[in-house]
Amino acid sequence: SRQRLIGLAGQKKATNPFLKIIES
Repeated sequence: SRQRLIGLAGQKKATNPFLKIIES
């Protein structure tokens, strides 16, 4: 589920700036 992935990215966004690119 992409929604779940976005949720995980939101939590790890502070730790992993790379996820911010994926979230975009």
